[in-house]
Amino acid sequence: MEFSGKMCRLLKNDVGGDTYRSKMRNTLSRFNPDDSPRHKGFACKIHGATSPTIACAQVRQNRKEHSNLLTALLALFLIAGSAFGQQQQLQSDEDFSERSTSQNEISGSDQSGLSRVLSNDGKLTSRMFWVDAEYLLLSIDRYSIPSLVTSSSVGTPLSNAGVLNSPNTTSLLDTEYGKASQSGFKFGVGGWLDRNHESGFEVNYFGLPSQSERHTFDSNQFSILARPVFDSTLGREAASLISYPNGLRGNLSVSGSTDLQLVDALFRERWAKGPSSQVDVVFGYQYAGLHEKLSIDQFSQYLSGQGPILVGTTKQISDQFETRNQFHGGVFGLDYRERIGQSIFSIRPGLAFGMNETKVDIRGNTTNTVPGGGSANFAGGLLAQSTNIGSYSDRKMIVIPELTVRLQTQLCSNWQISVGYNLHYWSNAVRPGSQIDRMVSQYPPETPVGDRHPLFPFQKEGVLIHGLQTGLVFSF
Repeated sequence: MEFSGKMCRLLKNDVGGDTYRSKMRNTLSRFNPDDSPRHKGFACKIHGATSPTIACAQVRQNRKEHSNLLTALLALFLIAGSAFGQQQQLQSDEDFSERSTSQNEISGSDQSGLSRVLSNDGKLTSRMFWVDAEYLLLSIDRYSIPSLVTSSSVGTPLSNAGVLNSPNTTSLLDTEYGKASQSGFKFGVGGWLDRNHESGFEVNYFGLPSQSERHTFDSNQFSILARPVFDSTLGREAASLISYPNGLRGNLSVSGSTDLQLVDALFRERWAKGPSSQVDVVFGYQYAGLHEKLSIDQFSQYLSGQGPILVGTTKQISDQFETRNQFHGGVFGLDYRERIGQSIFSIRPGLAFGMNETKVDIRGNTTNTVPGGGSANFAGGLLAQSTNIGSYSDRKMIVIPELTVRLQTQLCSNWQISVGYNLHYWSNAVRPGSQIDRMVSQYPPETPVGDRHPLFPFQKEGVLIHGLQTGLVFSF
């Protein structure tokens, strides 16, 4: 039985075990003067730590012959009870060490970068905190834009130059805008709130600093440059010329920028634990911000007079579409970790839910400069006119599913290296391309007429953000 086994081990290993056995032999010898086989067997059973239940049964069978044996048994139980209490304390300490060792297997070089190690004096110590820094190579969904610049072959009539769907017209810019991949970084700190690593906290920053791209087209490259539109007054495709042989020269630049920030403050609580694995519940607060801007800047100079327009007159047109998404909410997820040799594989699915505030700013401006006559500024450009210029905002509850997969390997005592994959899906976000209406009812600097296009569509779409991450973790 478990009690007798522990008592036996204690009597074998305890410092005072020989003294106990000696006392028992002396006590039993008083009741066994004839050294009979029956008495010898009983004494051996007591000396060999036979179950106390069996011992008590044998006492009842021999009560008449050994009435004083109860006193000896009582002394034995008192000794065993005291020893058992000591053994339970030792066993509790052993269990704690086993749990600590098992925890070391789970979290020794886990996602949090923690481990339990032996200090210089041989005592078990716990690493309670960690810091990690990772490089991110992420892809953000490119957003759709209408055709913003076209060219036509030399000799194309003025009426068809740069007009979409005309035989000689070519679109010069892809209708999907944005970089295929962008560089960023992740920084995190965290710690455990108890020595068994069952409860903890962490704070993480995840970001892509503002990154931009620019595309420039000029009359040195293309004799005919134009900005295609749909003329809502005429009800057909048309174009606003940037350059045309012997008439105009100029250039157009399209530039865009993206800035992504994500911050979360989380608590973690152990939910389940296996021989080489652990599942934690992760919950807390999350902020996410996605800021994008698209600018279209045109410069043209007249090479010949056209009616009241003098030779040398310049025209600068600017359209700008800027979007902001700011999310505040709670996040809930599970963090599963599995020990594989000297590495830890982890997967963390999660779901953030909260309020997303969207804001769109549309700005436009036209500046005409006449030689010797000064400059005149007008509100509105070509695609950003007084009909859609302004600041627009909206608030709506959304969800942001997320997933992190990570493999972390021990380098040395305090350092681990990690590599992984990260994914976020931002639902109902505003992006610059979706806010452009390519229909126009007038050209700058004309006064709005007719159906007053362009309009503000306030369209929203989903954004997939995903990519690779790799870095180092320092635990202490």
